[in-house]
Amino acid sequence: MQVFAFPEEAKLYKDEIICLIKDNPNPTILQIQCLGAQPIVKVDQETVKFERALIGKQPKRELVLTNSCAIPVNWRLVGVDKLPEEFFVTKTTGLPKPPAPKKETRTGAGGTKKVEENKLERVNSMTSE
Repeated sequence: MQVFAFPEEAKLYKDEIICLIKDNPNPTILQIQCLGAQPIVKVDQETVKFERALIGKQPKRELVLTNSCAIPVNWRLVGVDKLPEEFFVTKTTGLPKPPAPKKETRTGAGGTKKVEENKLERVNSMTSE
């Protein structure tokens, strides 16, 4: 027997399966439960800002993405390809398991450009299944 659940709300669902076995007068009751959850990834800051830097120095900034739900969540940074070539992201996707934070670093050479003028569009999140 396979049982599937597609909960629509983030809560615990409980039910039972009553099995009637041939030539057995007593039914067998199986307790089942599933946890409904929505994928939620929290970002510790809305803007990662790079100021001017010294020649030959590569300033680093860190984004902390935290999975704050009960299920593993795939995340992906969208808009990285639109950043100027002076900037690069070390990791653009991931699968942090709950509740551990996942640290990501974006590094880039300084200059007169500011990242706030070239923003990432968003962080997408989805369930891992």
